[in-house]
Order: sequence, then structure tokens, then C-alpha cells
Amino acid sequence: MGFQNRASPFPTYLQAVGIRDAIAGVTGAEIITGANECFIWRFGANMLLLDHGDKAKPVRLVTLAAAQWAEIWGATKHRLTLSGQIHHETRKEIGGRTFDSIGTIIPRDSFSYSHAYTATRGLVSMVLDKVKGEISRNRVSL
Repeated sequence: MGFQNRASPFPTYLQAVGIRDAIAGVTGAEIITGANECFIWRFGANMLLLDHGDKAKPVRLVTLAAAQWAEIWGATKHRLTLSGQIHHETRKEIGGRTFDSIGTIIPRDSFSYSHAYTATRGLVSMVLDKVKGEISRNRVSL
């Protein structure tokens, strides 16, 4: 049976710590090692929320972001949530925030096979402008 990381953010935290230690001393590189369910980042007029996607629904993430990080919410114009977990790509605009579920780079595991999920693997890169928000997006299939 394939490995499934579905229960805890702890393995991700350990990976972040390992990466942080491996790149120690690299100028301009910062690895966040917090073991939170969500990660918030403000970049100029952008508010970015990263979430694994296995627990809260998109609407709940919007209300969480507005309530938990009200100061950032009020100071930003472009609000984007990136999520994984679901086995297809989606884009929704909900309550002043764009919600994107993006594909994964990892191969299908036993859970994916048993549920007949066949999403294409890929990498997505986005360029955010401090004022204009997202200005480009590229996807590479694997």
C-alpha cells in the first residue's frame, strides 16, 4: 500500500525543517517551518493562503481568512487561496477571494487508485505583482 499523508501536518513540518537546514546560508531563501494547517503570506496588495485542502471547504477558508487575519484582509486587494488534495483543478471566486485547487507533482497513491482519481500530474508557477496581483501563470504536465 502506498504512503498516504492525510492525517497530520507533522510530516510536512519535518520536510520543511530538513529543507531549511539543507539550504542554511543561502541568501534570500526562507523556509517557513510552522506546523499550522494554513499558511498566510502578504506580498504588497496580495494575501495568499495555502491550505492542504483535506479539511475546510473553500467557503470556510474565506471566512477563516477574513476573521483570523482581518488586518491583512483589509489591507489587500488581491486574495488568493491555493489548495491541493482534491483530484482535479478548480477555480472559484468566493466572497472577495479567489480559491484555486491545483494539481500535484506526486504520483497517484493507493487511495487515488482505489477511488479512480486520474488527474494529470503537474507543476504550476504563478507570478504575483505587488500591486496588480497575479500577472501570469504557467503549468507544466509531468
